[in-house]
Amino acid sequence: MLASGSDDHDIRLWEHAGDGAGWKHAFCLRGHAASVRCVTAVCTNILASGSDDKLVRLWDLASQSCCRVLAGHTGAVRCMCMSPQDGWLMTAGRDKAIRVWDWSAGECRAVLGGHVNTVRSVGMLGPGLLGSGSGGKNLRVWSLKQGLTVKALHGHTSWVLCQCSLSHIGMFVTGSRDGTVRIWSQNQLHPGTNQTHSPPMDLDERSRSESIDLQVPTAGEAEMESVLDLSLIHISEPTRLLSISYAVFCLKKKKNTNNNTNER
Repeated sequence: MLASGSDDHDIRLWEHAGDGAGWKHAFCLRGHAASVRCVTAVCTNILASGSDDKLVRLWDLASQSCCRVLAGHTGAVRCMCMSPQDGWLMTAGRDKAIRVWDWSAGECRAVLGGHVNTVRSVGMLGPGLLGSGSGGKNLRVWSLKQGLTVKALHGHTSWVLCQCSLSHIGMFVTGSRDGTVRIWSQNQLHPGTNQTHSPPMDLDERSRSESIDLQVPTAGEAEMESVLDLSLIHISEPTRLLSISYAVFCLKKKKNTNNNTNER
């Protein structure tokens, strides 16, 4: 199933018809009192959502009802992710803090502080390592075991708004308000490695590189504003031995003279 959140405060679940009819609306989850900013799957039948109402809600998809409310954030919840190794749920947002939850017990295990702006993205970069993006132009790397920042990856020139993992090929991707997508090697996470961004190079050279810079193609560089979101799509074809992975991004264009905003 596919889940989506909206400014209408609702979470909608969609399922694929399987008969060529595409996706259809299955049911709606209601309970948040403000815009739903993020959703993620916690386990097979449990969905988590974060909202401008400062709450994280857990939903039982079988009963189509809210089964737990996680309270603690003092600002809008803008992003969340799951740690597949230990089952922790990480949430963050406008209060500049990252909360680590034992979602099954409904308890906050740790609060990671240090950001000075809204936290726009969180994502697992490797076992026990969390990445977080904010207005500091770098990606903070956290050790969940220590509860500390262990590294900062530099390269973006504006807010880091989104990220996704390409762990099966040893990489992860970040998108920024500077209009670029950067592909990083997980070797960057190892102690003692260079923290700065490397020059652009071919993907085939990834085993020898630290990171790759993808300039977003637009009609003109002046139109570029920010990469809003990233997601990972795996596509398998019978004629290929390996699946193909695409990091998909959404680019927001600057306002034109008529003050209209377009999204690509």
